[in-house]
Amino acid sequence: MTSKKVKRKTHPNGSNAFDEDLGKNPFHNQEIVKELIDGCTLVEVVDKIIDIDYVQRTWDSLGSFLEMGHQLIANIKVMNCMRSEVVKAQKDHQAKTNHLLEEKAEADHFLKEKIAKVKGL
Repeated sequence: MTSKKVKRKTHPNGSNAFDEDLGKNPFHNQEIVKELIDGCTLVEVVDKIIDIDYVQRTWDSLGSFLEMGHQLIANIKVMNCMRSEVVKAQKDHQAKTNHLLEEKAEADHFLKEKIAKVKGL
């Protein structure tokens, strides 16, 4: 996989926290898109694609498009499963915490009874 650093901040005023408004979408900037394409495109692959019959090229593009769609859906499903696991773990943790708090309350009550009994002696 190839990556390319673009010499631009997504937010001109400093950091890019997740809750900040990042302003204009950088993918609407043709200069940035051209730099990304130039840095990530393999000329040999493009030449092979151009040499393919346009009907075959169309079918290949459609297949790639459908494959990406399926990959996106699969990723969404995986994230939903992971979220469900986190929610279950949180519920289990809360149930354990509640149980321990109940045991502590019982121990505190028992301790108070013992202290009162000892003071009465």
